[in-house]
Amino acid sequence: MLTGKTIIELTDVHTGEVEHLEDHNMITNALTKFFEPLGHMKLASNLFNDQSPYYENVLGGLLMFDGAIEERQDLLYAPPDVNLTGCAVYNKQNDTTGKKRGAFNTTESEVNLTDRYVKYVYDFATSQANGTIASICLSHKYGGYTTYGSEDAARLDSINPMISVFENMMHYVNRDYSGGYTGDRSTGNTAGQTEFIFAIDPSEDLVYYFKINSLKSISIVKRRAYLKALSIFEQPYRNKALVEQFTLNDLPGGILNTSYFSYNFDNEAKALYIISQTNSNSIAAGAAFHVLKISFGDWAVTEYQMTNQANVPLYLASGSHYYSFVYRGFLYCRSYSSPYNLYKIELTDPANITKISFGEATTLLPGYPVFALNGRIFYESGGNNSDTRYRCYVLNTQTNMLERMEAYYMVGGTSYIPTYTPFIGDDFYFYASYNYNSSASFRIPGFYLATINNLSTPVTKTADKTMKVTYIIQEQ
Repeated sequence: MLTGKTIIELTDVHTGEVEHLEDHNMITNALTKFFEPLGHMKLASNLFNDQSPYYENVLGGLLMFDGAIEERQDLLYAPPDVNLTGCAVYNKQNDTTGKKRGAFNTTESEVNLTDRYVKYVYDFATSQANGTIASICLSHKYGGYTTYGSEDAARLDSINPMISVFENMMHYVNRDYSGGYTGDRSTGNTAGQTEFIFAIDPSEDLVYYFKINSLKSISIVKRRAYLKALSIFEQPYRNKALVEQFTLNDLPGGILNTSYFSYNFDNEAKALYIISQTNSNSIAAGAAFHVLKISFGDWAVTEYQMTNQANVPLYLASGSHYYSFVYRGFLYCRSYSSPYNLYKIELTDPANITKISFGEATTLLPGYPVFALNGRIFYESGGNNSDTRYRCYVLNTQTNMLERMEAYYMVGGTSYIPTYTPFIGDDFYFYASYNYNSSASFRIPGFYLATINNLSTPVTKTADKTMKVTYIIQEQ
């Protein structure tokens, strides 16, 4: 059993006056889920070697927010009504210009193996982590690199916040191993053949795909996931058995293009969304486009026939099926031409539009929307190593603020952007894949909340104060 407490000391650099606050925390389910088996997929060598010592890696990130966070064991990611005030990483200094992240205090931090506790001590200069601090949480060390966003985060190429502790060879989109003509959001479409992965249901041990047969016809395809069960008559490494395939009723409005569309699965709404338009990618101001909502389980279809009321051409869809993203009843897309902006459009009222500027050079887009977690949409850019504007971003859908992360890639190792397929009803796992020939991997977002500590009295750090944060975790 783990218990913990936090000590905050704010020191006025002019008067020397010290403000002292101490509070206890709760432990969430994040650590349990981090270590629990994922069917046959848990990779012991990764878990026991790469992630060890656990106090340094699995709990090595510090996150401080400007509001209280509901103390629920199943709340694993920060809600959108709190924003990041400061952060820190075990055994790391902040050698960048970014002002959110502080520095690890190597002198005062302590790991006591006899009494079974670890004391994390982090220092924040007068310029760092200024603002209100109402809650403090421990996270994975990669979660401590401003993964919840900052206006001035400096890019660090070696930071990859999507963590792998699993066997990676399930081939759900590899055509040589899946048993079908499978792919993902970066795959072109062959009508009537290509199966696009969109969700994994571990409880039923199924992987779900959709297939566009024509402008009026869509099929749902279920294949065995092999997370829970095996058959002596099947070869899960080489072939993913087809469980069921069925075609939905003809779509009255249909989709507008079988080659150029975007799609994503909203895990909260339990719905697949497909966004399409008549042109290849650009949709002119005033032109029509469609959004299809396909509810998971009953497979009911809702059609939204919309017009572009943003007064600029929008980049809604492409042959790689990225660009647009539907979440919590809103479509998120970007303008087609410079100056580039993001737009938030309500599905049931297309005239309700919010323009979201991202505050960087207008010659570059802030990547592509890749997944959503608890009110935030995460964006990832691929490509150019020499251009530091390429990076990951996080969009708070409640405040409509898009901010930078320090991470360059979520996964790393390639300039391509993965498709992150969610697990039904479980935000802790994603399947990352590339195109149609990928072995890919299961990933955990490393910015989970392993602990939640709401301060009895929020504190405000200003530029005339330094701050020391001590976080003690005791094993009993």
